[in-house]
Amino acid sequence: MESTLRMAVGFIYFLAGLTWLGAAAFAGYRVYQMRTLPSVEAEVVQASTESYTSTSYRRDATNWNRPVRSRMYSAAAVVRYSRDGKVITAEAGFDTGFSWKWVQDRLVREWTPGSRVRVYLDPAKESEPLIGLGANLNTFLPSGMIAFFGFFLYGCGYGVARLVPAVMRLIDAVH
Repeated sequence: MESTLRMAVGFIYFLAGLTWLGAAAFAGYRVYQMRTLPSVEAEVVQASTESYTSTSYRRDATNWNRPVRSRMYSAAAVVRYSRDGKVITAEAGFDTGFSWKWVQDRLVREWTPGSRVRVYLDPAKESEPLIGLGANLNTFLPSGMIAFFGFFLYGCGYGVARLVPAVMRLIDAVH
């Protein structure tokens, strides 16, 4: 019995480690994007927060798939930039979607019409520039949230590990 409980604690610690690796991988991917994607200065023409309904499916108590709708928000800006001698006007999106309106509204406040921003161009989709990448909260907030979840899991594992001796004493007392 004790080995099973210890194995459960080890598994919880393993999951915490995986979440920290995931957070580091996501942050590394963002840094990789900022270093490798070509960037240009662009002028913001228009910025807005758009809302849409996202639908996912969950099983209910009768094992039927039920649609669950949630309100999502995305920030987008129309930007103008020049590339290879051509002036291009395109909608630039922030490629990490948050369902929090306050985050998206904060981005839109930063992108006032007429301001200059740096946009990153994916060679596969040059007509869809990425906006908002940089050493800022918007870029690394998802990594921070994933890492925080790892700390939560670690705390759960620590709590279970503290319970193992008490559970073993209880089992010994019953037998």
